[in-house]
Amino acid sequence: MAVKKLEKPSNGRSPVPKRTYFSFTVVIGIFDGGIKPLEEFLLRLPGEIQNAAIILDPHTGDFPKSLLIQSLKDQTSLLSHAAVNGIAFKNNTIYIVPAGSDVSIRKERLSIRKLSVEEKVAPDLCQLFQSIADEAKEFAIGIVFSSDSKDGAAGLKAIENAGGLAIRLHHYSPSQHGNWPNSSKNQDNHAVFQANNAVKAIRNFTVKLTREAINKNMSKATESNKTLKSKEFSQIDIEKLKTRNIALTFRNQELEIACARMKRVNDKLKRKGRQLLKSDKEITNANQLRENLEQSEAHFKGAFDHSAIGMALVAMDGRWMEVNDSICEIVGYSREELMKITFQDITHPEDLQLDLEYLNELITGKRQSYQMEKRYFHKNGNIIWVLLVVSMLKDKEGKPLHFISQIEDITDRKKIEEDLQISNERYKYVTKATFDAIWDWDLKNDTVYWGEGFQTLFGYNTKILGAEKKTNSKLIHPVDFLQVNEGISRLIAGTGTTWSAEYRYLMANGEYAFVTDNALVVRDENGLGVRMIGAMQDITRKKRE
Repeated sequence: MAVKKLEKPSNGRSPVPKRTYFSFTVVIGIFDGGIKPLEEFLLRLPGEIQNAAIILDPHTGDFPKSLLIQSLKDQTSLLSHAAVNGIAFKNNTIYIVPAGSDVSIRKERLSIRKLSVEEKVAPDLCQLFQSIADEAKEFAIGIVFSSDSKDGAAGLKAIENAGGLAIRLHHYSPSQHGNWPNSSKNQDNHAVFQANNAVKAIRNFTVKLTREAINKNMSKATESNKTLKSKEFSQIDIEKLKTRNIALTFRNQELEIACARMKRVNDKLKRKGRQLLKSDKEITNANQLRENLEQSEAHFKGAFDHSAIGMALVAMDGRWMEVNDSICEIVGYSREELMKITFQDITHPEDLQLDLEYLNELITGKRQSYQMEKRYFHKNGNIIWVLLVVSMLKDKEGKPLHFISQIEDITDRKKIEEDLQISNERYKYVTKATFDAIWDWDLKNDTVYWGEGFQTLFGYNTKILGAEKKTNSKLIHPVDFLQVNEGISRLIAGTGTTWSAEYRYLMANGEYAFVTDNALVVRDENGLGVRMIGAMQDITRKKRE
């Protein structure tokens, strides 16, 4: 969804409030003689459908495709070309479908099948409309240029049932209107009239969509905040993650120490073997050393095999040398399957280069270990996120032997972070889309978020307003302040959830505006108010009329 800022008019009036533009799928059916209304419509193409994929479905027997393509390029800012089979949708593009084709839309792709001569089936505009309704739902617009009210009627109904907009334009036809004098001028005037009606209908439709989106999001504010609260990471969660990362680092160091200890014991055992005498004492000592070595190896293998996180020994070229059950469960491969591939084979291409750079720094001694978040491809094709901690084991001469990797599945955490980001962006777009001044008061921390409407309606820079509620209180007319303050205090202290009031509000130019302020309180599981969200509307003009 894109937002376009309108320039201030030359007459000195205040700028027109921001409008919201949706990404539409628009299908236009053209029947006998519908070219002129189509050209007039494209000349007046409303800004609301600049983010659109437009499909022209001609049903005339001899349709001038090349002439229309050039006309579209000359008259609009949209790209236009004849559509081919299997083309993906792009915004700001007009696709011209060949006549006599069976057209459908699935997963944002336009599919075209040329009808054979044997089929002798006319193109079905209703079927195309149905595909648009199934795919685009409420962001679909269907337009028919035709003198016959039956053309595409069932398809237009499908778009309406899905919540979209259906428009029928009856172009001028001498057979219907008679051979009037100056019929060419009448035809031109009729085409302009129908094109203007289509533009007006589209603009009213986008206003309706915007209002519905705002009302829907405001009505679900309480439940959305509960969902966000269950998903968002608190400072305590972040600290827990940091602590867990530190624990993983310590665990890695312990493994390095165990490996080094095991190597020293093994070296000592070899030296002792060369020096063994046939005395009982020396034989006993050798047996004790061997027993210690076996115990050390058993402890390491037990920690390796039964670790709750994935652990692996990886060769210098990336081959899996040894893996535990946790890694197999994370990536979906068996031990035997992993032994036949490298970690590079299942690493996401966008993460591989950084991973290899870190490994090179381990080899050259610039790092002792490293950790990173990266993506693996699961055996079933899904992408999984992991936290990877890697160190390297060297021999006594300092030559690299192999890497020690610890792998933890963090896919669920990444999904929660992604959902939180999407929710925050959605809330930000809602505040931009509305003509109201949105405010969001954190009752626990006594901080306030001011929406962009405060600058649009009242002329205040939201950064200057600051994050304190008392700043806004000073802008309420002194006569109205007591009533507003008592109403809000009663709502927070009580058990209600909504509040509404009319009062005067000081604007940046020094004048007072009449406003209505509607708000709701979000409460925790104990019924205490933790957040208050409101929307202010300027009703000054209505008061003075």
